[in-house]
Parts: sequence; C-alpha cells; structure tokens
Amino acid sequence: MTDAPLDPHRLMHEHDALLALIDAVEAVVAAPTPAPAAALQAVTALRVALDAHLAAEDAHIYPRLAGSASLAEQAIGLQLISEFRHLTGDWSLYLLRWKPAAIARDWAGFATETREMLVRLRARVARENALLYPLAAQAA
Repeated sequence: MTDAPLDPHRLMHEHDALLALIDAVEAVVAAPTPAPAAALQAVTALRVALDAHLAAEDAHIYPRLAGSASLAEQAIGLQLISEFRHLTGDWSLYLLRWKPAAIARDWAGFATETREMLVRLRARVARENALLYPLAAQAA
C-alpha cells in the first residue's frame, strides 16, 4: 500500500544485494568455459530478487512521486519512471529470449547480451540511488 512508510535504507540494501547478484551473473559469463546451467541459476536468482525489488518500488516509490505537490518533482519522477519501465521491458524480453536451450546453443550471444544488460541494470541502480530515492523521500 502507498501509506506504508518509505524505507530508503531497505531499498538501498536491496540494491547492494542486486549488485552482488549482478556480479555473480557477470562472473559466470566471464568464465573461460561456457556454463549454461550456472548461468541460468545466476540469472534466475537475479530475476527473483529484481522482481521483488520492483514490486516494492511500485508500491512505495512511484505513488509518492505521482502524488508530489511539486510539479517539477512529478515531472522528474515521471521521466525516471518511463526510463525504468523501458529497461524493465527490455529485461523481460531478455528473459524470454534466453531460455536454457538458447543459452546452450548460443553461449557467445548470451554472454554478450547479458553483459550489455548488466551494464544497464547497474546504471539503473546508480540512477535510483542518486535521483529516484532522494526525490521520493522529498515527496513523502
């Protein structure tokens, strides 16, 4: 619910956990030997944690921005939300494309696309920490 207190420390802690999971996926795809099963396990762990984190943001952060008294905060919030929704859509397509058989069949393509996605996820975490959470805290 949107009336629950905003806990930026919890969300930032979740970001630390997400970054550790991103590192784990990156380590698997950087290994000299293809490891499709390990990759699938690491990506799945990241997906589960990311899904939970995004649900918390949807419940606590975005409604605060939409309800801000400041039109400037609302505009910035909407811009950030739009950017993040685009990435979320790309993440969903990535997950659909890279099923176990596809990973095993095209390890090089999987590794390349995974590295690109991980760069974007890291950038999202940094942008949320720097802009989204402080803005949401002001709007509270």
